[in-house]
Amino acid sequence: MQPGQFKPPNDESWMVRKLQELERTVQQLAAANVFGLTGIRPKDGGTDLDGFVNINGDATINGPLEVNGESEFNGSLSINGPLNLQPGSIQNDALTNPVEFFAGFNDNDALTITLSETNLCTFTVTIPDGFSRAFIVAYGSIGIMNPTGANSSIGGRVYIDRPNGAGPTWGPRRFQQANANADASTFPFKQTTVTGLSGGQTITCRLVGLNTGPTDWGATVGGASLNVSATFTR
Repeated sequence: MQPGQFKPPNDESWMVRKLQELERTVQQLAAANVFGLTGIRPKDGGTDLDGFVNINGDATINGPLEVNGESEFNGSLSINGPLNLQPGSIQNDALTNPVEFFAGFNDNDALTITLSETNLCTFTVTIPDGFSRAFIVAYGSIGIMNPTGANSSIGGRVYIDRPNGAGPTWGPRRFQQANANADASTFPFKQTTVTGLSGGQTITCRLVGLNTGPTDWGATVGGASLNVSATFTR
């Protein structure tokens, strides 16, 4: 026998004791949670994880994923398939109300018409908080009597005054013939998109009118209406 080799006792009781020790060890291992404090609990056909999980590399899930608690993503998230959400589940205002609509009007039945453009109706739209773009549509209508004995015409135009030094934008001047002591009507309009807005800023729409020669019409019988609609986006 070489030095250091195992030399069993002369009796056979040592083998019995070793087998008993091995049996106790196997029983203890079978009864214990081999994953200790990791929170991993193997089950038939799957695994339960109790507690937090840190994944420091890529993770691939090839089946359905159900999350019954809160989740936080501190990086970008790409979803390459359909995203189905419970109605009312989005709490962020920018997503809950991404678009806001507005409509209003201003009427005027006390008109004074001259050879120069005169404001007949104005209407101001205020930008709601949290919105930066607006699509503005302004429709004007002028129906009026030529109070003079000379043939003339009535003209109208819509202006949209934009904030941030952008100045006004306007539509074409719409003319309609108005014979002496006869009525006429015109329907100018304009639409535009305004960007770079912030809550509280205003956009004013104006309906103007004028008559062609030979003289000012002055105070006349008739009416004008300016109808404005706005769509705001974030």
